Amino acid sequence: MASSQITLSYTRLFRGEVTQTALDKFFHDMFALSVDKEALDMQLSKFSKDQLVQTTSPTSSIFCTALSQVKKPYDERRHRNAVDTLAALLTSVVVRHPSISGYEASIIFAGSMVQSDKTFSDFVSLVESTISHPGLDPAFRHQVLQLGFLFMLRMSQLSPGAYFLRRDIFPSLCFFIKDPDTTRYTFEAVLFLTLLSNFHKQNNMSKQNIYLKHLTGLTDRKVLGSICWAANYVLQLAIDSYRQGEDTPSQLNYLNPVDSFMSLSKSILKVGTDILPLPALLGSSPADSVKSHLQKQPIEGAVICWTLYEVLLVNPSFPTLLIDSIDGEDKTQIPLVFSVISLSSFLFSHATSIDTSRSFDYAALCMALLDAMLAQQAILDGLLRRSADIILCRQREPPLPSAQDGRLAICALLDCCVLWLRHNLAKRFPVHQYTLCVRTCYRAIYELGQSSLRLEYHWKTFWDALIGLLQFLSSRLEDLATTGGVEILLRETLSLLDLCLQKCEAFLPTPQAVHEFMYELAAKSNVIKKQPETLNAIADLSSKSSLNEGYQLDALDNILATVEFYERQIVGARTASQAISTLGKLIEADGLYLAKQTPPQPLPASQDMLFFIRTAYRDCLALVG
Repeated sequence: MASSQITLSYTRLFRGEVTQTALDKFFHDMFALSVDKEALDMQLSKFSKDQLVQTTSPTSSIFCTALSQVKKPYDERRHRNAVDTLAALLTSVVVRHPSISGYEASIIFAGSMVQSDKTFSDFVSLVESTISHPGLDPAFRHQVLQLGFLFMLRMSQLSPGAYFLRRDIFPSLCFFIKDPDTTRYTFEAVLFLTLLSNFHKQNNMSKQNIYLKHLTGLTDRKVLGSICWAANYVLQLAIDSYRQGEDTPSQLNYLNPVDSFMSLSKSILKVGTDILPLPALLGSSPADSVKSHLQKQPIEGAVICWTLYEVLLVNPSFPTLLIDSIDGEDKTQIPLVFSVISLSSFLFSHATSIDTSRSFDYAALCMALLDAMLAQQAILDGLLRRSADIILCRQREPPLPSAQDGRLAICALLDCCVLWLRHNLAKRFPVHQYTLCVRTCYRAIYELGQSSLRLEYHWKTFWDALIGLLQFLSSRLEDLATTGGVEILLRETLSLLDLCLQKCEAFLPTPQAVHEFMYELAAKSNVIKKQPETLNAIADLSSKSSLNEGYQLDALDNILATVEFYERQIVGARTASQAISTLGKLIEADGLYLAKQTPPQPLPASQDMLFFIRTAYRDCLALVG
């Protein structure tokens, strides 16, 4: 009965059957009825965008009157229905008219440009005052938070979104996050904040973005800790979803006012959760039955990685909290950094095997996130001193070697890089992400060498992945010639390999491991010897070649001289064991042969990844829209 009443109300309103004098009573009665999104959308479908922009359109009356209703003394039923009406109206209009301009949005929702300033200012004021009102129903405050979040998502980068920059709601968002009554909704609050801090980030308006300034200067450990807390919970769900056959997004039930976020997080973040993994795939590409599951991954909640990256990039206090989670006394809680590494392993394994831009965008984001984490010396030091059994993806062949119990956390990060290097040598080669991967490895190896930490690790897997990348670049150069950044990738890969040569005696665990490394290079000398030819070919194909940069040429000369020297020493060896033994005796007698010492060069930190914003908007809409 109520449904038919609200449908009749919409019909009368859009037909213009409600007189001006009767509007107040009409809306008072309408907001007593539950919203029927389909019925409202059906009425809107009868209007073209041009018709909606006309001043006779009822959309502005609905928007402004619903806004006025929420500003009145609290009436749970009418307030909730008014907010639902605003959300349904925003969604229906923008989905039906995705090319809407800021001017058109102002007319449709405010009635005129003259009224738009007051209307949208009132809207932002409503969001600010409601979410920070401790006396209101927490579920209603959450509903209004979602409305503000939805408004920014639907408006995208249009001018009405700028009203959130005029009025600073950051203190209200922080209050909402810290309030025990609304802590369970932290996830959406921090995503909303991330969205606000990215408004017009690609142009000069970002310099005036108050939310970006707040994120940069934020020192409140309770707010920063809540970001970590929310992110860790959702990342664990994302990891579990990769490892299970059933759909997991429904487990994000804390987005609705049900169970306490704290109790949920405590139950899921315990170490040793028994989850059966998907069976290892039999080939290099996922089988159809598994592919169907993987195409849905990661869950939309993984968009929280965007927040982590943005905060880590600008906030100097944030790395300290990440380190605290690594060094914390409670060893039953999985540190957030470990969760990022774990999820990254799944994303890297399937970045290009699943033919979706979304899967790749997440993998690229997490590669940048890992690189940004290692750029923080404190985080890198934490990974070098804390042992951890981190869950890693083993769904692709060949699987990673079995990990030793109690190995250092940096080993899992190196494994992630191996997974990226192995499994994304695709036709549409992601050059920039491979460069980030190589830089991430460089940071790790550089620090291992500086600290003389002899790391127990399956190094052969790492050497194979690194040399495999060089082989791919040489064999596919014609296909990659038009792909920007190939020369930079090749030069930095050679720099990494040279760094490994220079520092191997400092970070490899035993003399035997050093001998085996020299053997791997000598045994694959044909790949190494192709690199001068490859660099020259790139220089011929590219008008922007930077081949005259001296360091990488020195690195290549050093690698070639070392490889050729040890290659000559094992001529006549019948087996790998015999060759390694020969090299071992030579190195023990004469020391490691290095033709030329070249100083390691620290690499610059990651930059903003604006490409992810489109994917972020889509997944945020899937969560709240």
